[in-house]
Amino acid sequence: MREGVHDLVAVLSIAGWSLAGVVAFRIVPLLIDSFGWRSLISPNNHVSTFFILRARWVAESFNTLLPVAQVGGHVIRARMLAKQGVTATESAATVMVDFTMGTTTQFIFIAMGVGLLGAVEKAEGNTIVLLAGIAVAFLLLLGFYVSQRIGFFSSATKFLQKIMRGRQFTSLIGGAETLDQKIAGLYRQHRKLLVCACWRLLAWISKSGEVALSLYLLGSAVTFSKAIILESLGTAVASALFFIPGALGVREGGILILGNLLGIPPDVALALALIKRGREVVVGVPGLLFWTYAEGRVLRKN
Repeated sequence: MREGVHDLVAVLSIAGWSLAGVVAFRIVPLLIDSFGWRSLISPNNHVSTFFILRARWVAESFNTLLPVAQVGGHVIRARMLAKQGVTATESAATVMVDFTMGTTTQFIFIAMGVGLLGAVEKAEGNTIVLLAGIAVAFLLLLGFYVSQRIGFFSSATKFLQKIMRGRQFTSLIGGAETLDQKIAGLYRQHRKLLVCACWRLLAWISKSGEVALSLYLLGSAVTFSKAIILESLGTAVASALFFIPGALGVREGGILILGNLLGIPPDVALALALIKRGREVVVGVPGLLFWTYAEGRVLRKN
């Protein structure tokens, strides 16, 4: 309201129905992400890339539209993969490792954005703060990775068995140990990890294309490097405040601040934020409806 509803509507009207291209563009990063996850799944499991794309779509729909702390969708896609004949432990292991590779490459992507932001003279004071935030997040990621390598799931269930005497945890421990073994096995396949990481990093970079396309349609074209800054650091802000459902207000505020640093008018920056939010709804709602329909079919069969 402060930026001016009339000005905002005027900016959005410049793009008009061509904004549908922004929605269609979303398939590009989703497909690239799918290639990354697919590279971790054993070739013996005949799972189509189209199915992986659908599972990624549903997972993103959950993470962007529901208060699941950005992780609930990954549980859903593991469940969907398990229904395709892949064992539950292997499904969970591939999702865990893919999630780790995605988070790792996200840090690389954010570091790219910080480096590019440092080239903006008036942004130098903010660069140190951003680097400090990345360093802390990296330590958390390192702890997450190490916990997987030392057998976090089996250790956790054994601990529960010790403190809850008289309870039977044998089957649970067996499943957790199998999951730990599957995860450790994937981490030993360095070529698969490298391929997955390359695909995931490319997917992060491709998401900057959505920013560049949106600003172009709004009549405020920017260089691709500025699009990377907006996407990477906007993502960093939303990830840091993951506990806020849908990052409501957080992402919009981040884009306004970054847009100001990059010389993008407030009304254009806010229009960009609303376009991204609208794209989440237009892409995400059908994803949730598709999952509801698919789960309903399974329940009817049972």
